[in-house]
Amino acid sequence: ERIVWKQDDVTHPRFYWLAVDEPVGRRHMVVERDGQTIRIIEDGGAESIRIRLDDLMLDLDQDVIVEHGGRELFRGHVPRTLSTLRTTLAERGDPRGIFPAEVVVTIPQESD
Repeated sequence: ERIVWKQDDVTHPRFYWLAVDEPVGRRHMVVERDGQTIRIIEDGGAESIRIRLDDLMLDLDQDVIVEHGGRELFRGHVPRTLSTLRTTLAERGDPRGIFPAEVVVTIPQESD
């Protein structure tokens, strides 16, 4: 329900149900899940975050909300897709680490 992701010198694009397109060393992210709401507590300076979801985490038939700094970044239905299943399986090759749905949120910069 809560991920604390600290990148080291060797970076990774994925950690549990979070992913980034461009991993950066020493980045520190904290993200919480509470019911249908995902809260980005610390973004570590990331421009965007991929949030992978499955039906064990929340109800994918209902709207999902993503918040950052008290601001709503996303609210809506996150569809299950074969593409997301394929992508997440290819990343690890582990059927226990696949996700059928993904939402990508852009993190607002300080001046936004």
